Amino acid sequence: MIVPAEVVEYDPRWPLWFEEIRARLTPYLGDLPHQVEHVGSTAVPGLAAKSIIDVDVVVPAAELVPPAIERLVAAGYHHEGDQGIPGREAFALPPDAVHYHHLYVVVEGNKPHRDHTVLRGTTCGRTPPTGNGTPSASASSRIY
Repeated sequence: MIVPAEVVEYDPRWPLWFEEIRARLTPYLGDLPHQVEHVGSTAVPGLAAKSIIDVDVVVPAAELVPPAIERLVAAGYHHEGDQGIPGREAFALPPDAVHYHHLYVVVEGNKPHRDHTVLRGTTCGRTPPTGNGTPSASASSRIY
């Protein structure tokens, strides 16, 4: 898959692409407590961005990170570790990925989660996670 590298005008298909990605993740994550959030610049309506959908699988506690990793590996993703950012587990795409995207597992409210949602939150008038477990309003799938 060719990695999109140039900033383009906002594409109204980006939220739809996120929904397709989320739909492919959901059967693998099953009953694991989680949210699937569309984060980064493509999550901000009207904002020009690289055409890369950033997706966080957000779990409520650190002990749920290993089972989330196992389930995403079963879905065909390749776990790449934290890539030097503690608290954020990164994944390479499976061969059958529907759209180019970045996928991460984070703990709700931790620094990587806050970093991923701050742009979307401040640009869209939402409050990013506080770090005390209080989630932001977001484009997400919440399963608790």
